[in-house]
This record gives sequence, structure tokens and C-alpha cells, in this order.
Amino acid sequence: GDVNKKERRNFMNELKIIEHEGIRVLTTQQLAEVYGTETANIKMNFKNNKDRFVEGRDYFCLKGNELKEFKN
Repeated sequence: GDVNKKERRNFMNELKIIEHEGIRVLTTQQLAEVYGTETANIKMNFKNNKDRFVEGRDYFCLKGNELKEFKN
């Protein structure tokens, strides 16, 4: 569904704060919830625009044990 800016702002205020290496982050799931879409759409948009983002600044790509630890 389409989420308007006011609803999105309210939703952002209610999100669980998550940190990675001391930096506040949003997960793919949280972004999908904020924008009222599926995680697949967030992933596709990221893939289509990846050249606009800098790893470590705009996003973190966690894999293996690092991802498992983050999820716990």
C-alpha cells in the first residue's frame, strides 16, 4: 500500500532502534514497512540504484556469522 509522508514519519518514530558498529541503521524489513511495500521491492530498487550508494556509508552488507550475530 501507499503510505503518505505523515504516516511514514509517525511510523519512523515507532521503529525499534537497531545499531550496527555503533551506527543507527534500518533493516531491509524496516524500510519495507516504512514504505508500505515488500522487502523484494526494496532489494530490487537497491539493486537498480546500487551505483548511487557507498557501502559503509549508505548501507552495510552483512553475511555469514556477521549477519547471524546481527539478527540475534
